[in-house]
Amino acid sequence: MDFSCIDIGFLSLTFFQNNNRLSFKEINNTLKDNTGIVNFFEKEEYFVQLKETLINSQSIVAESQVEYGDYQTNQQLSQSICNCR
Repeated sequence: MDFSCIDIGFLSLTFFQNNNRLSFKEINNTLKDNTGIVNFFEKEEYFVQLKETLINSQSIVAESQVEYGDYQTNQQLSQSICNCR
């Protein structure tokens, strides 16, 4: 995934900054508990890429505004929905 043009809300950025020491399994479990989304990160490499982007980028600006949870549907879920009849 390409996180070079990341648009992240203040609450989301704060969440990842506060949980930056969690493992791939731990972050997915935490996100499941908080959002109900199973396997928020489909692959560990996506999680690692986001962590590296957040750690290495000094230019991330997150505005403190209301967020409404615009989540991306993972590929497995979207395929299973499309295959329903």
